[in-house]
Amino acid sequence: MIEQATLNKPASEIECPIPLFLEFKASGLKDGSYPIEVAWSLPDGRIESRLINPSNVPSWIVWDAEWEYTHGVSQDSLRLFGRSPQWLAQRMNAKLAGKTLHSDGAPFACYLLHRLFKAARIHPSFTLEDAGSLYRRYLTPETLGMLFTQAWRSVSHRHRAALEISRHQVLWSLIMESGGAACASLYPTLPWVRQQVGSESLNLPCRTR
Repeated sequence: MIEQATLNKPASEIECPIPLFLEFKASGLKDGSYPIEVAWSLPDGRIESRLINPSNVPSWIVWDAEWEYTHGVSQDSLRLFGRSPQWLAQRMNAKLAGKTLHSDGAPFACYLLHRLFKAARIHPSFTLEDAGSLYRRYLTPETLGMLFTQAWRSVSHRHRAALEISRHQVLWSLIMESGGAACASLYPTLPWVRQQVGSESLNLPCRTR
C-alpha cells in the first residue's frame, strides 16, 4: 500500500520506475500476417530484440513485399538469424513473468502475440497494455503529440522493434520531465479485455482503453 505522504508529493519528487514496453514487427498488415521480430525492455532499461524464424510454422505464409521495404527485414534474414517461436516464447516467459508491458496498437500486438505463442503451444506469463492509454492518463493530446514528435526525432526513423522501444523510453522520460506523470506504481487499474482472434482466443489479458 502506498503511503499518503507519497501520494502528496509532486510528480517531480517521486521516483518512478520506467514502464516496460514490447513491440512487434509483422510480415504485413493483412489478415494472416505473422510476427517477424519482437523486442521488449527490462526494468533496468535494457532492450532485447529477436528475429523470428517462420520455417517450422506452415500457416505463416503471408508476406507483404511492400511492407518488407518499410521494415527492411528479408525472409532470408529470418531463416538465417531468427529464433524459433518455441525458443522465443519460452525466453519471453522467463524474462517477463508476472510483468505488465505496454505496446502501440495493442489489438494488433495482441494478435501477433497470439500467433507467436500459439505456434509455440504455450501461454504467455505476462500481460500487455495499450501504451497510448498509459500516456493519455497524464497528458493532454496536444502535449502528448508534441513530446511524441520530440521522441521520434531523437531516435532513428527505421521501422524496427527495438527502435520503437527506444522511442517509448525517450517519450516516458520527456513525460516525467514535463511533470505530467505521477509514479508508475500509482497507475489506475483498467478492465481486462480478452483479445479475440478469429474463432479462437488465447485469453490474452490485454488491457486497452
